[in-house]
Amino acid sequence: PPEVETPPGTLMNWDVSMAIPAARVNRDAYPSFYAILGAGWEPATPEASGLVNISRLRARNGQEPDLVLARTIVRSEKWQNVAFTFGYSDEVDLFLNGRKIFSGNSAYRFRDPSFLGVVGPFDGVNLTLEKGLNEIFMMVTEYFGGWGFLARLDGDVADPIKEHGRASAVWATEQVFLTPESVLYDPDRDLLYVSNFDMRFAASEEFTGYISKVSPDGEVIELKWIAGLNAPTGMGIWEDKLYTTERGILTEIDIDSGEILECHPIEGSEFLNDLVIGPDGSIYISDTRPSSHLDSRIYRFRDGEVEVWLATDEISRANGLWIHDGELIVGNTGDGILKAVDLEHKTVRDIASFGAGVLDGIRVDNQGNFLVSHWEGQVYLVSPAGEIIEVLDTLFEQINAADFEYIREQNLLLIPTFVDNRVMAYRLEEQ
Repeated sequence: PPEVETPPGTLMNWDVSMAIPAARVNRDAYPSFYAILGAGWEPATPEASGLVNISRLRARNGQEPDLVLARTIVRSEKWQNVAFTFGYSDEVDLFLNGRKIFSGNSAYRFRDPSFLGVVGPFDGVNLTLEKGLNEIFMMVTEYFGGWGFLARLDGDVADPIKEHGRASAVWATEQVFLTPESVLYDPDRDLLYVSNFDMRFAASEEFTGYISKVSPDGEVIELKWIAGLNAPTGMGIWEDKLYTTERGILTEIDIDSGEILECHPIEGSEFLNDLVIGPDGSIYISDTRPSSHLDSRIYRFRDGEVEVWLATDEISRANGLWIHDGELIVGNTGDGILKAVDLEHKTVRDIASFGAGVLDGIRVDNQGNFLVSHWEGQVYLVSPAGEIIEVLDTLFEQINAADFEYIREQNLLLIPTFVDNRVMAYRLEEQ
């Protein structure tokens, strides 16, 4: 056949999921992070024309319609509007950074009686790209016959920067934990604390979450050091006390005795998640409220009192928290943007976009860069100017990267793998 020249702007880097019966998928909603994690992703190499020929990648499940998920990430150095043209067979549902923006049908004879269902760049939308990473996500549904899609983007974009060689594995525990959500380093005692969320809590009348003690080289010292907790998540230390968030409460623990001292209820909270302790002992707590709630909240606990410190539509489904240079750094899961809130004036600014998904752990390295984990398995290095480098990706192995710890003196990342039930350590090379 004659040589085909790839049209300018053709998107050539895609990941495609396994084939899923279309009836099982809510095509109006971006998939949950559990569905993303377990989707069976594989890289897909388009043909020279840009066509991702799904028929050569995935077998159909039977007579009923099937669906695949397809995603690509583009990097933008600025906020911009770009033209996006695409084709597909038979139907498509298109999402940008987790928000649905288009659905269409290009099946045989659907557009007019003579239309053959040919895949071509017949549809187009304008995309508003954020500074940083932007995810273009498709659900492609097929009823019979050929199956595929292609896409082109007319804008100043580039591929994500990936430097996976900068993170080298050091050790990993056995799979002894129960959905470990957070790791915290105690420098005074040279210990790691691991909060075990324990996904069984919903089916049990007893609280089965717990906190483990682990050595910095991965030895589990005491698996259930503090037991009987209600889905514990974030942790912090202040004046020899360990604080952790549970369902609806902030729990205060004496580290030396291992006794729970007090449980502070936080009225009106939906899902208390991460916490960080400021230099004056104030504890800031994120409330990752359901997506149906518009009023995301960050609470502050100080001098035994709790207040809603921040409630604004600029912060949506806040998750990871950290304090750096007078700002509260927030992993904003609602729009996938890492944000900074001035602690004095509460003004909010964007640092960088990560597309869609859960921004979980946040730390700062020895050079002033942010380290950010994405729940799906990625860890990113983010410069103060917002340049993003991906240093780790374990999505294809279905291993999460939840609320990690970073020991700066050792350049050591300590990642709780959530559904994988381990803690994994990586040495991060600085440049």
